[in-house]
Amino acid sequence: MEYIFPDYENSIYNLHYAILDYFGIKNRERGKIKLENKRNKLLFIFVDSLGINLLNKLNLNLEYHEMTSVLPSSTTTALPSFFFGLRPSEHMIFIRTKTTKLSGTLLWFPYYYVYPTRSAPIVDITFVYNFDTIFTKLKKKELKSLSIIHNSLENTALTKILYKDSDIKYYLNWFDAVELILENRNYDFIIWYLMDIDDLSHQYGIDHSSILLALKYLFELIEYIKEKDAFDIIISTDHGQTKVNKMRLLEELQNNPNVERIYGDRRAIMIDGELEDINKIFPEEDYFVFYKEDAFKLLGGKGNKKIMPNYLIVPKKGEEMRIRLGFDDKPESEFKSAHGGLTEDEQRIPLITF
Repeated sequence: MEYIFPDYENSIYNLHYAILDYFGIKNRERGKIKLENKRNKLLFIFVDSLGINLLNKLNLNLEYHEMTSVLPSSTTTALPSFFFGLRPSEHMIFIRTKTTKLSGTLLWFPYYYVYPTRSAPIVDITFVYNFDTIFTKLKKKELKSLSIIHNSLENTALTKILYKDSDIKYYLNWFDAVELILENRNYDFIIWYLMDIDDLSHQYGIDHSSILLALKYLFELIEYIKEKDAFDIIISTDHGQTKVNKMRLLEELQNNPNVERIYGDRRAIMIDGELEDINKIFPEEDYFVFYKEDAFKLLGGKGNKKIMPNYLIVPKKGEEMRIRLGFDDKPESEFKSAHGGLTEDEQRIPLITF
């Protein structure tokens, strides 16, 4: 198995700045990504979990620029990196987040408002994570933005901070979304965020036939949009997915008096505290164990180094790591495929341009 470390000169984080550059807002952070402006209107189709491993199975002979995700290679971390133009070490947003502004409380970032098995508590986090978005920066140049997202995401914690200064329209199905795109050609920048491929991959695994069928249908819809010749179009994602077959519940760490906090992601756990037996708990043949300095670099290498975790743990194989939360007496259900780590399936992502 091959492992790929995030390249913060060529990642979903840098795409934020490449889009600003497309609209003439010059910057240094677009890195190795360059977008050609032909129509002065840009449509970004953001397909959650469209890794290169999955794209290549479609056999569409599409040319793409290869990028990496960030670390953790998960939606909750990668979306803020794109929308805010901040590296994970700068925004420090993970599925489970440590924040000194709330007395070190462990926050849960619910992706949906209600999970099938429980109600997820919604926390008003806008006063903690009050960053400018890509839409804020475009608005300052009098450029109009529209975000088209599924209506189930209307009341999530992330939605409240990611789409600041963008108009928002909600859709029920993909065809509705396409109609919304074509009805709103007066916008300078439109982003259509799709979460369906991510959901299918988690539930059925990345090899399931339903995923390829869904993607083929999606690219047919994209061809329909292309025929209208209204936008420059880019397609990309936040991360890929890899097969998982094991779930480790980290109760021995939660009960360890030397552990101050456990946070991070299912496949990139972060630990505050001092553990003399860290390499026994996480043996080298099964895990990467990164200490504070290396963790800082992998999370982006910018920001406040003092608040970086003492340890960053990433599984080398198909394992997820879970912690129990106070409002839930059961671990989360297991997935067939997951993301968050450093395998090439999780890290390698495409940027397709039309």
